Amino acid sequence: MIFLLVMQSSASRLVVSLLCLLCLAGVAACSSGGNSDGAFDAAAIETMRSEKDEAFASEEFSPIPEAQRAKFKGLSYYKPSADYCVEATFKAAAQPPLLELQTSKSNDVRKYERAGEFHFTVNNTACSLAAYQRPDGPHRSLFFVPFLDKTSGAETYAAGRYLDIEQQVDSDVYTLDFNLAYNPYCAYNERYSCPLVPEENTLAVAVEAGEKYVDDGKTH
Repeated sequence: MIFLLVMQSSASRLVVSLLCLLCLAGVAACSSGGNSDGAFDAAAIETMRSEKDEAFASEEFSPIPEAQRAKFKGLSYYKPSADYCVEATFKAAAQPPLLELQTSKSNDVRKYERAGEFHFTVNNTACSLAAYQRPDGPHRSLFFVPFLDKTSGAETYAAGRYLDIEQQVDSDVYTLDFNLAYNPYCAYNERYSCPLVPEENTLAVAVEAGEKYVDDGKTH
């Protein structure tokens, strides 16, 4: 979730903490071959979600507006599912082009390299998602993978969700755990500026995993 913040310096403690939770949960849940029998640890994901909800309810730099935190009861999630913890092959770009991604703020444009593509199968459908990287900065080793799917605007945030994937140096086979898909902070607070999902990252399937979105006008 490090790619979405317009107030990144002031919010860095919460962001780093939540990013660590995402990485640890992903390793624990899919450590033995993705969706193989016995390898998926739903409890690890549930623990991560509880800790994230606690941080959102109490941390100074939570995206939940301060006036709403007393009523905040936690985010809405799909039940963890091994079906959405999938093996993917990464095809790196020989010369990653530099792109400008529009954001939820018209005066804020972000520069990213299009590092390559993940190819995988979900719901018996062959899919691909482009992976982006910031050209410099402390998070250069992470792939930023924003996406839209058939749940977007219905059960999940209309502007899409994000995955952060740690870059590997020794293998082009990755695990994409969509149980870790999360909403950008601008879903909860208009103060934030978040990259919009490029058209090429629109999936033709419903990814019923990760964070949902409930907009009741007060809490999420």
